[in-house]
Amino acid sequence: MGKNGKKIDVIVLNSHGVGQICHVKRLPRRGETMEATHWRVEEDGGKGATVSVALGRLGVSTGYIGKVGYDPWGDMGDQWMSESGVDTTFMYRDHSVSTGTGLIMVDEDGLNTIVDGDSACAALTWDETHAAIEAMKEAKVFITGFGMPFKKALDGAKIAKEEFGMLT
Repeated sequence: MGKNGKKIDVIVLNSHGVGQICHVKRLPRRGETMEATHWRVEEDGGKGATVSVALGRLGVSTGYIGKVGYDPWGDMGDQWMSESGVDTTFMYRDHSVSTGTGLIMVDEDGLNTIVDGDSACAALTWDETHAAIEAMKEAKVFITGFGMPFKKALDGAKIAKEEFGMLT
């Protein structure tokens, strides 16, 4: 069960992060400093958050599992998912990590280069994942992916399928 005893139908285990996008005349060369324009922050920078929000907006009862820092990026993800109807009870917060972020530079031709920051999900423990899945064990479907360390995603899928009979 999720918040307020709400039944969860789908569990999503994957990353949340934000994308910082800027525009440049051309992509920089090694060691070069360049001017960037139209700098902005996008809330949908993580694979797990994006899937969760899409499901929530479609009216699917969705529970998210992941880890973020105690920072504005973690706050942004929690708010974005919650406003979309996603249960974020198991969006673990951790003072020892920073929420993932990526820098996307787009040149005048529309080509981009992406520098992807560490996924805070690297700090997600097996016990946290297990406890979250067990708390939402009535879910029928479990979705994960490799926007987080692949071993942690596979561990989650194994727990969901073998212990709780979820479709993975």
